Amino acid sequence: YSPIDGNKKRAFCCEGFIDSYFCYQYLHEQAQKKGGEFATVSDTILTPSNGVKILPEVVESLQLWNDYDSVVFILDNDAAGNDARDKLAAMEHQGKFKFFSGLLEGEDFEDWLKRKQKEGKNGN
Repeated sequence: YSPIDGNKKRAFCCEGFIDSYFCYQYLHEQAQKKGGEFATVSDTILTPSNGVKILPEVVESLQLWNDYDSVVFILDNDAAGNDARDKLAAMEHQGKFKFFSGLLEGEDFEDWLKRKQKEGKNGN
């Protein structure tokens, strides 16, 4: 899943605060590319305060799928992130859950963004 698809009422749920910051930075850069230097991010960015292990139960209790057209999960590509991804994917969510892909093994969104920025500077 690419985070720049066109749904209007989206929530991005990142595994941690730092990833949330980098998610906002990335979305802001993408908005500027599409709409000019003063474009803003209109999406909601969420992060669990107690770690990814409780994320599925928090999402279930809040029933996030009722409030958004899509909920994009950006979880680390490690054992805890993969376990949460499996539990979230198994929930009844009306097809609204999306999972960001492209992270290398052990990578988080911050690592991915820095890698993509470096590849862009090198012309890759």
